[in-house]
Amino acid sequence: MGTETYVLGVILTILAGVIVNCGTIMMKYEINRLPKGEEKLMMTLVKKPIWLGGLIIQLAISGVLTIVAQILIGPALVPGLMASGLIILALGSVKILKESLKTSEIIGIVLLIIGILFLGLSTLQIDATDVNAVIINVDFNVRLFTYTFIFILGFITCNLLRRKFEKYGSILIAFGSGLLFAVANLYLSPLMAIFANPILHPWQIIMMIICIAFVILLNAIAIIRINVAFTGGKLSNLTGVQQVPIQISPIFVYFVVFALPAPFLLAIPYLFIGIVLIIISTFLLGTRQAQMDEIK
Repeated sequence: MGTETYVLGVILTILAGVIVNCGTIMMKYEINRLPKGEEKLMMTLVKKPIWLGGLIIQLAISGVLTIVAQILIGPALVPGLMASGLIILALGSVKILKESLKTSEIIGIVLLIIGILFLGLSTLQIDATDVNAVIINVDFNVRLFTYTFIFILGFITCNLLRRKFEKYGSILIAFGSGLLFAVANLYLSPLMAIFANPILHPWQIIMMIICIAFVILLNAIAIIRINVAFTGGKLSNLTGVQQVPIQISPIFVYFVVFALPAPFLLAIPYLFIGIVLIIISTFLLGTRQAQMDEIK
């Protein structure tokens, strides 16, 4: 892969992250204007122009940029680079949504961004050739569907636990939506590789259908769930919690699902630092959100 292609992929990914977070701010803005206890949340929101505009730029503009970026640099780096848009999210939550940020929350956002930067420095890059080489491999598909099952099971568990631990309700919903986004992000890569292949194996046709179904269905459910979480908490806190599975999952995608070796000697230390910082940031953001859930 040439340097120009890599740089273009990075630029498009960062732009996609900025746009998706602008859309999130627009959606949260409309949610804040709803009366408390609003029933039929999604039916109400789809009638709100600002919320609908936020959804459209997320899916139509950021979605297209993300797909192109996946083709250029693969599924491992895209989630981490997209999280650079959290800076826009933090500024927007204060300036537009009038949310206050405590020092611990600011530190949490900064640590999250730094942690994501270290994940990006690990250069866990997956080329389209790597994807095409394993799509029809039985072992790869076993690992892929096992990964999918575990993450979807995690989503179901989060939704079951939120009924038992109401104090952490919004956190669990946000984390669960992040698990679904993580799976949907992965299935974009084989889908794009299949589309780029002029000669298709029968299994690739089946996989194309599976990938399309997962990308559409899981993204739709994840969007609905994070909007439900937004009704009970702050944008910056919940988005930070949501980012944890999205950012950590590429590690499993690279080393477990695709079973690729570390790209260079310092890749593992960079990964370790990134994960630790993300976990700390989640604690800083999630603790405040739990307090808010308890008093609402």
